[in-house]
Amino acid sequence: MDKQDAEKSPPERDGASRRYFGPRLRELRESYAQRIDSEGPARPLLRATPSASALIQCMQEQSGFSISGAAFNEIENGLNVPRDAVRFINAVAICLRLTEQEKADLSKRLAYDLVSSRLRELTPLAMLPDPEW
Repeated sequence: MDKQDAEKSPPERDGASRRYFGPRLRELRESYAQRIDSEGPARPLLRATPSASALIQCMQEQSGFSISGAAFNEIENGLNVPRDAVRFINAVAICLRLTEQEKADLSKRLAYDLVSSRLRELTPLAMLPDPEW
């Protein structure tokens, strides 16, 4: 790695490839109240639009999944991915009451971002992002 590459932030160095999972996670968190209102009278696990810290607390309480606020913010901003992706997605799905379709979409986005961060410009040879993303 040359000096110029070493000075770049990690997202620039890997082609800013984590662009689908984090923003969708944030969108699902921010749309929680609207999505839950459409489900009917079931009691929500979170109030209104949950903050990142409220979601983190719910993930700990409901699934025993711990993550720092800084790590969660990096994930939502597309700067990082969860270390334990399966447990992370399962915990988020419970707390945000994701449908199976929403959970599957979030999982596919994470898979794409992981592959893309490693393959970079070769990613289209292995997989393409969903046209609806």
